[in-house]
Amino acid sequence: MPTISAVPYPNLGHVLVQANWGDVPYARCIQVLRVRVDNGQETPLRPYVYPCGDAGEFIVANDHKAIFWDTEAPLDTAFFYRTVSAEFTPVDHSIRDSFSRINVDTWNNADTLQPWTVEATAANFDVNGTVGTVEVGAVNNSRRTSIGDNLTDADVYVDFQIPVTATGADIHMAATTRYLDTGNMYRYQAEFETNSTVTLSIIKRVGAVDTSLGSLATGLTYAPGDWFRVRGKVSGSAHFAKVWRRGTPEPAAWMVTGTLDNALLTGKVGTRIILSVGNTNTLPVTFSVDNFFATVDFTTMQTEPLTLPSDGGFWLRDPVRPCNDRRVELCFEPNPACLPGPGIFFIEMGTETYPNNGTVVNPTNAQLPIPVRRKRRGADSTLSLATRMFTDRDALLETLTPGGELLFSGPPDYGIPDRYMWIPPVDVGRFMPDHRYQPRLHRLPYTTVARPVGTTQGVCGSRFMDLCNVYATWDDMAAAGITGTDILSGLAGGAVDPGFRTWDEVDADFADWDAVEAEGSWDDVRDGD
Repeated sequence: MPTISAVPYPNLGHVLVQANWGDVPYARCIQVLRVRVDNGQETPLRPYVYPCGDAGEFIVANDHKAIFWDTEAPLDTAFFYRTVSAEFTPVDHSIRDSFSRINVDTWNNADTLQPWTVEATAANFDVNGTVGTVEVGAVNNSRRTSIGDNLTDADVYVDFQIPVTATGADIHMAATTRYLDTGNMYRYQAEFETNSTVTLSIIKRVGAVDTSLGSLATGLTYAPGDWFRVRGKVSGSAHFAKVWRRGTPEPAAWMVTGTLDNALLTGKVGTRIILSVGNTNTLPVTFSVDNFFATVDFTTMQTEPLTLPSDGGFWLRDPVRPCNDRRVELCFEPNPACLPGPGIFFIEMGTETYPNNGTVVNPTNAQLPIPVRRKRRGADSTLSLATRMFTDRDALLETLTPGGELLFSGPPDYGIPDRYMWIPPVDVGRFMPDHRYQPRLHRLPYTTVARPVGTTQGVCGSRFMDLCNVYATWDDMAAAGITGTDILSGLAGGAVDPGFRTWDEVDADFADWDAVEAEGSWDDVRDGD
């Protein structure tokens, strides 16, 4: 199945994302999307090498692999990455079981040869040549089965027979996805009530704690011996469920839609049956299961959630030219950046104006005008930055020189949302009449604009101009053991140094600032050494 990994580099403000589609035949165009955990917003990462024709923001796969640098990730905010592919030959990874074999004390292998795992006593599970059976001999004692492994998105169908009318308390029969163990799974659960009605629920179970993601009284009724078909689906962060009487048409619409949830990312699929606490049916109760079918989507995989730390500062980013990205510090004690030395510093975000995009018209002979409403635009404001040295001033002006959209992002607790800015003329002021005094004040008026689309240049170290500064010839590069992957990932030019330490790591390594100073210079600390 495809794999995807992500490594954050806080000192660069970037995340390295690598996707591998090696076991999916003919995966030619690969895309990676960043997904925010808090709101589910998806943003495709920009390709910077070999864009995949008209497929959108995809990279042409090199040996079924693709490398992306996310240079626009939000700071101090949880997100994950998922990868999708275009132009591939689908492989049938489905799981099917008609239970047409004979097995005693086991469900053995499904029709598609994947092995079933049964939990509780094996003697509770048989296959009689027609259906799989599950014997439940105690109240509040789950009978679970699982099949498959490391499955992300899945669409599961299963038939359940209800053998009795529930007495005392209801009976639950569920399809499951992303099953890890008895304490972690998602359930799409048909609840057979004591009044002979059927309720449908989506349940998240994490750390052995159940949380409802949605529930519906279906209006269905049941009698002993009736068969019902349960369908549950997980796709990325979304959950869906429906239930209907077997032999009748499947409802067109999903009955229950689960709220956004990324607590579990992969796992198995399967079934779960239980008599709820308070149930008084005569024990044991034997249930029948049939026609299990799960379609497993290997066209998308995702990483674990991660966070790119701000380390107490902002970034002014050029989405198209990430080598122009500039760190913007917040000067407050005991931040060593406040000490004399180079740097770009945040001064303030000015008053924000949200222009009205509408207008009013004056019809002939009408006393009052009629408003024409349009959605209000984003913020107009002025970002004020200070530079300490002439070199800092020149670096900031280099970022502004192309005149394209810039992205300003920082810690959420400052209340400044990430913004793509279009910046008209910029004022650079002096703090003192003596021009030799190097600090400068930069006032950047801007209009909030949409995220620019298209490809980007490589990060520093991945561009050929960077490599020419390191290696005189291709033979020198080959002699240094540089691979094509190193070039594509930006590692060839030495731009990424995993040995850099963050402020959090410095704080963990030293008892106090005196201890830091005793080991080396402030320049060493600032540079991550």
